[in-house]
Amino acid sequence: MEKIYTVEIPENNRILFYKSFLIVISPLGFVATNISKFTSKKNYFFTLDKSSFNIFNQTISTSLTKKDEFPMHIQYLRHFKKLLFGLNNFYTNKLVLKGTGFRLFTKYVEYNSATNKVLVIKVGYGDDLCLDIPRNILVNCLNQTVVEIVGLEKDHVNEYCKLIKNCRKPDPYKGKGIGLITDVVIYKQGKKS
Repeated sequence: MEKIYTVEIPENNRILFYKSFLIVISPLGFVATNISKFTSKKNYFFTLDKSSFNIFNQTISTSLTKKDEFPMHIQYLRHFKKLLFGLNNFYTNKLVLKGTGFRLFTKYVEYNSATNKVLVIKVGYGDDLCLDIPRNILVNCLNQTVVEIVGLEKDHVNEYCKLIKNCRKPDPYKGKGIGLITDVVIYKQGKKS
């Protein structure tokens, strides 16, 4: 039996196993992730101490020739580390709208006897674009042209940012559109006269 990897658990976090789910609880919230895909491989198993989470391999040596086995535990551990980081520090992305008359704000909309929070984006189309805000994501409008997306899981935050960016991608000539604050837009040269 060979120990493959150990992840240290911060003091204020708790980890529980329930059926095929791994539940991570922290002061900021909790996340449940399905580990059945990983535990279906009979040669891997998990142990949990008070301060660490361990993965063991029951076979004597790890074979790198098989495609499924070795990368899977590395991939799962990366996912698990992201969960721990997100539960102790929020993942944030800031988006900025560049262009005349481009605005965004949040409001509550009632439909199907439920009240949902919606992000309203005005980016030069005839109608306003309304995007539902998922429950696991927090949207803060810092001003009329800058929005901050906050969440526990990096994948969900990045997906929602892509959804917003796809409403109006930055124009390569003038730079008008929606993009991350850290994005660098390479401008094309206009017509020469």
